[in-house]
Amino acid sequence: MKKVIVITGISRGLGKAMTDEFIRLGHTIIGCARSASAVDKLTTKYSNPHQFTCVNVADEKSVREWATKTLGNYSPPDFINK
Repeated sequence: MKKVIVITGISRGLGKAMTDEFIRLGHTIIGCARSASAVDKLTTKYSNPHQFTCVNVADEKSVREWATKTLGNYSPPDFINK
């Protein structure tokens, strides 16, 4: 069963590895990272139905706006990794 998964820190390390693997397994990833260039690369590589956004998770207002937009475009996530 395909899941909607939210991952922060998609630009490198474990977040990047989980993004690649979950997409390979057929899941939809909604992710964010501080690096705009990394977000652009992932968007080019994977595109729809995935959504990658440049967000600084230390900025509460940015996170709130990102979460509101995400919930407006997708069903509630099945899994959240932060």
